[in-house]
Amino acid sequence: MLENNLPMHVAIIPDGNRRWAVRQGLPRWKGHREGVTRFVEVANATFAEGIPFFTFWAASADNLIKRNKTEVRALTGLFRKQLKQGLEPFEKKDIRLRIIGRGEEIIGDRGLSEDIRIFEKSSAENGKYNLTIAFGYDGTEELVGAVRETSANAVWSSQHPYSVSADKTCIQDAGLIDEAVITSNLWTKDLPSVDLLIRTGEMDHEWAHNSSGFMMLLTANSELYFPRLFWPEFTKEEFRKALEGYAQRQRRLGG
Repeated sequence: MLENNLPMHVAIIPDGNRRWAVRQGLPRWKGHREGVTRFVEVANATFAEGIPFFTFWAASADNLIKRNKTEVRALTGLFRKQLKQGLEPFEKKDIRLRIIGRGEEIIGDRGLSEDIRIFEKSSAENGKYNLTIAFGYDGTEELVGAVRETSANAVWSSQHPYSVSADKTCIQDAGLIDEAVITSNLWTKDLPSVDLLIRTGEMDHEWAHNSSGFMMLLTANSELYFPRLFWPEFTKEEFRKALEGYAQRQRRLGG
């Protein structure tokens, strides 16, 4: 049954690295290090199941801006180390890598930017699987930016409601701006809608964290799963449980 009811796109908000480390009596950065191990494990499990799209929120813009510099350096260092290792063992599995968000701009590290460009370029021709890492990501900023981009790239005309050039869309009136137009200007424009969204770190039975504005348009119809586990505790076996639960659900999609 599972094989016939797999999601096409899984996205994860990996909450709880720091809380896990505190419970273990460890420095917080070691929680992030353990989180990287889980990321590799779950990403591999995703693609092994044949799921073509996996999106992982590595850090929000607020994470990189507001947290203490020591923790941010540790987080960035782990990210760069994984990039330099080629996100092993993904290289030989026809996986395309995308990095979205303002992480490069916020960190301002030329070496980090070079690492990202090298790996994105080296995987650009891959297409069977798609790994997207949100680094310095803010969903509200993405959506507002898409609206601004839509306006900036449009030629407003009441007389010529057709495309006037390769990079300009002629819009007769604001009513012609629809979801497809906005989506085409998102950082996530090359990704399909998210079928399964997992947010770890939910420790209360009655309450769940908000989505933090994560991929707001693409998660509008997602199935939401909130395991009461910190991210370092979310193993490939726990991920399998999430997929089994998804396979048994009847997606209503507003119906």
